[in-house]
Amino acid sequence: MKHVWTSLAIAAGALSYSTFAAAPVAEPLSSPAVAGEGWVEDFDEAVAMARKEGKNLLVDFTGSDWCGWCIRLNKEVFDHESWSEAAKKDYVLVALDFPRGEEVKAKVPNPKRNQELSEMYGVKGFPTILLMTPDGDVFGRTGYEAGGPDSYLAHMADLKAKGMPGLESAMKLVSAFETAEGDARKAAFAALASKLETGGPGVSGERMLKRAVRAGMNSDPDGSMGMRKLAIRALLSTGESDAALLTAAMGADAANEEGLYERAVLVQLQNVDEESLAAAMATLVKFDALGVHRDDAVGFEIYLAGAYFAAKHLDQPELSKTYAKKAKAIGYTANAQWTQMIEELAGE
Repeated sequence: MKHVWTSLAIAAGALSYSTFAAAPVAEPLSSPAVAGEGWVEDFDEAVAMARKEGKNLLVDFTGSDWCGWCIRLNKEVFDHESWSEAAKKDYVLVALDFPRGEEVKAKVPNPKRNQELSEMYGVKGFPTILLMTPDGDVFGRTGYEAGGPDSYLAHMADLKAKGMPGLESAMKLVSAFETAEGDARKAAFAALASKLETGGPGVSGERMLKRAVRAGMNSDPDGSMGMRKLAIRALLSTGESDAALLTAAMGADAANEEGLYERAVLVQLQNVDEESLAAAMATLVKFDALGVHRDDAVGFEIYLAGAYFAAKHLDQPELSKTYAKKAKAIGYTANAQWTQMIEELAGE
């Protein structure tokens, strides 16, 4: 399914290099997922190996037959024996391929599992490189880095040095919450949720933090313990967009008094695909009926998305103009490209 938020970002010229890596290339391609030695292409097999060998995992989310930056990373770093021999001392190397050509697709062992992992770890562009424990807890996230094998090894060491203490901190916070009772449990949960929210996407131990925060949210269904809203805010800050969370956010802040409702609307729009676009736009209609936004940046992006999707995906030019004018009225101007787009969509 095609994520239509990406089409908005492309149109606005606001993508990072990792997304530009999607540009097709004409040169012959080679990737560790196709031809390299020492790489494992099945994630679960790699996890078993890592446990047995007492190692962590380096997971490469790559597009072997179309991603220009992936190819450069392979040629400049991964294809060098000096890098692979050093990396394999501490990591099981995992290549999860997302090719476009049918011949290469046929060589991918478990594309469905690869897609699940991509969604689980919030992979938005290629290449995405994750350093993680055998339990699946990430302590480093990166992509293409110039400089060659030695430079990349130093970069990996820096990621580990910075990420491992954060992972250990996350583990302590989770343990403190799980063992605490009464008021101490509430305090422990507040610290846990704050760690996830302030760390944002890619924070060390993100997966375990999300599990614990979601458990806290579910254990406080009516919000009487003061954990539910903290959990919702923290999870939304990382881009979580499942239906249960979005429903919880809108229910906990039905009048958007605390900005949870609008955050949920934006996250839904940011993760929408062609099949769920109609439902997301219906949610936008309900949000618009509230007549209030709390954060100018959030409100602007919501109406920008609505204006763009209405014009480019739903063929509703009048609705597009309506939302564009509302975005313009907010006056948020941090992104010049998006401001220009709003001017064009508003027809002014």
